[in-house]
Amino acid sequence: MFLKSFLVMKDGVLMIIHIYAKVSVSKKGWNNTLLTN
Repeated sequence: MFLKSFLVMKDGVLMIIHIYAKVSVSKKGWNNTLLTN
């Protein structure tokens, strides 16, 4: 039960990070993204 909710939460966090990264790329451009990675 706990493990299942943890996995769902992890997926949600990853999705948020992915969306945030996309927005950052759109605003700043590719150069800054490559530098931070």
